[in-house]
Formats: sequence, C-alpha cells, structure tokens
Amino acid sequence: MNYKVYYFYPPDIDEPQVVMMVHNDELKKRRGPFKKTWRRFETKGWSIQEIKPKEKKYEKKYIHPQTGDIV
Repeated sequence: MNYKVYYFYPPDIDEPQVVMMVHNDELKKRRGPFKKTWRRFETKGWSIQEIKPKEKKYEKKYIHPQTGDIV
C-alpha cells in the first residue's frame, strides 16, 4: 500500500468535510501541495486524522504441504 488516507474535520462539525488519499512520495515533500493544504486547514482550526488500514491479526496460517512454507 503506497498511500495514506487523511480526514480533515472543521471546528464546528463532527463529520469529515475533506478526505484526501495521498501517495507516500507526496508526504516526503516538504513544500508539496499536500503539506500546504495541511497547513492551511490547520491554521483555520481544522483537526486532521490519519486513517490507518485494519490489520488482519487473527488470520489462520497454514503450512504448504509440499514446500513447508507458511501460507
């Protein structure tokens, strides 16, 4: 997964008004358009939250009968 999802919440409303999917390469840029958008919303009092993907913790693992590798 090469992207991250961010929700931007305005100060008065509980539901997100802006949702952005951003590529990881764009996050590394110090003066990129996403960082500028982040700063603009932050100065206006918006809260920003990163949505992380759910992890599959309890997925059963099986051993391949021919190779012995965990599948």
